[in-house]
Amino acid sequence: MNILLSPWLPVAMPDGRICKVAPVDVPCSGALRVAHPRADYSALATELLVELFQTLLAPADLAARAAMLRRPEEVNTQAFADAKGAFELFGTDARFMQSPVALGVQADASVLVFEAPGAKTVEDNTDFFVSRSDIASVCPHCAPVSLFLSNAHARQGGQGYRTTARGGSALAVLVRGATLWETVVLNLLPAPDFAARFAVPGAPANVYPWTSGVDTFTAGAVSPEQVGAFGTLWWCPVALHLVEDQNEDQMPCSQCGEAHPTHVRRVFKAATKSRGIEGVMHPRTAWSPHNKTGRLLPLQVPSNGLQLEDWLALSLGKSERHYPVAAVAALRPSEARRVELWSFGGLLNINTLVRWCDETTPALVAENPREAEVLRIQAHRLLEQALAKRDALTKALTTNLADNAKRKAPMPLSQSIESLVSRFETKARQGLLQALSQVDFFVDSLPADTAAVFNTSLSGVAFALFESSTIVNPLDVEQTRRVLSVRGALLKKLYPK
Repeated sequence: MNILLSPWLPVAMPDGRICKVAPVDVPCSGALRVAHPRADYSALATELLVELFQTLLAPADLAARAAMLRRPEEVNTQAFADAKGAFELFGTDARFMQSPVALGVQADASVLVFEAPGAKTVEDNTDFFVSRSDIASVCPHCAPVSLFLSNAHARQGGQGYRTTARGGSALAVLVRGATLWETVVLNLLPAPDFAARFAVPGAPANVYPWTSGVDTFTAGAVSPEQVGAFGTLWWCPVALHLVEDQNEDQMPCSQCGEAHPTHVRRVFKAATKSRGIEGVMHPRTAWSPHNKTGRLLPLQVPSNGLQLEDWLALSLGKSERHYPVAAVAALRPSEARRVELWSFGGLLNINTLVRWCDETTPALVAENPREAEVLRIQAHRLLEQALAKRDALTKALTTNLADNAKRKAPMPLSQSIESLVSRFETKARQGLLQALSQVDFFVDSLPADTAAVFNTSLSGVAFALFESSTIVNPLDVEQTRRVLSVRGALLKKLYPK
């Protein structure tokens, strides 16, 4: 099966059908989105598709990118046919995101997913608190995404294993449009921009880590000639080698439920010994400097969901030294109004998947770098107000109503605290977008009353959420008194004199 030319990608069509298309055929497919039964695989397959087009069909500039979107039938996909030899899933030659030969030990197909415990954990029978994986079979159509997950989002995996250019638990972000082709195109960076910022310096464009021989996976160090210019996107920190078996019993795929003539039940897996090329940033995440060392680090998957400060970091960066997601920064305001930001990734505790993050938020962009800096300054002033309101609401909702700290008497609520805070953040994002749309770039500031209106509006949102969610039992006088006391304290925080 060829990753570029075979119809393996499940997509949703406008009439509700789920079809399989080849990546090369996506431009004229009319598909709305990737539609894999697993939500994480839909996100990962979309990112994989973006990287294929970034590698083989990047536009020359933003004007060329706009033309690709307007006239998909004129997109020349000859580059896909020319590169097909490097994107075979099985065979004796180069294999997509795999070591050319079997290295390490043979394991079952569950090593291709995050939710499975590690081999050592299973061997020692210490997976009592980790559910043993039910991944028994992976079909050829799900295998490309599994390989991409294992490498492009590599977890630490134990001693000796290395992660990708963005590290484990990094939050990936895509611009999501109304159709799959729009999603792909709006995430493509012009070739000169990618070469200047994200390509491996001095490396050839037609080389990939898996086409350079086994030394790429076993040597202590590799050269740019072995990794290729797009090694940032395709580096393989895990040396995997899939074993293709005949599916004589028509066993369904554990990922999608389909039965194929062949499937993968066995995988050879080893740690890639090479460090890869260091000092390059991955374009699908935001970067910020470490407080002490100044070293740039990728924005990690937030443990409590995507919050206001994370959203602004993705869109604008936290300061001049912070780098927002490259595709978001390249958006034009006219494009931003019809798209959303799609953030996803696995929150990992070293080797264990804690949660999969998958959230969408509005896009916030500027016309040029100067306006972006103005927006960043104004946004962070408003953000301080929003965070103060959110903290006051959270403190009120989490108040212990017991008469002493040793007892627990939580606030009586009709909804979860997480749900209420999430609703507040949604309203705050909407308010931020509305307020920032009024920035006057002639004087580089907001109108005098905009911040006040934003502040008062969010105070009203926070208080309304508290009022609508608290349940007071009129027969319990003491509880009612304490809830009212918390209510009064919240009012003082939200509306200080």
